[in-house]
Amino acid sequence: MNPQKHIQIAQLFIPSDAHILKGLLEAQDITVFMFDEGFSSLTPADAIAVGGIKIHVPFEQKEKAQQIVDKFYENLKEEDILKCSNCGSTNLKHDYIEHIKYGFINLISAFAGANASHGVRHYKKCLNCGYKN
Repeated sequence: MNPQKHIQIAQLFIPSDAHILKGLLEAQDITVFMFDEGFSSLTPADAIAVGGIKIHVPFEQKEKAQQIVDKFYENLKEEDILKCSNCGSTNLKHDYIEHIKYGFINLISAFAGANASHGVRHYKKCLNCGYKN
């Protein structure tokens, strides 16, 4: 690969996000090259150590790809806004009592040799309707 013919357009630390973006770009007939994917998929610390997964495209497809990348990042920001599963409100508060309760259950389970980490956790409480998310 000749570096002058390709340009980095994205750097992601979550492998699934990188693959979604790759699919979006390829669906628009944009050639995609992903770097450091294998190492970044091991652990979050490894992804940070190598600077995440880098997505490159051919230089001549940069403008078209950049529009897709910009929209992708915009959608990621919208997903980061937590909403109540019951009423859709964004007026949520961290429920520390639930957090401590599940932490205690997981700690006791770990000492007992069991795994309780698959249980449902409700760490956010909606201040509008009281629903535990």
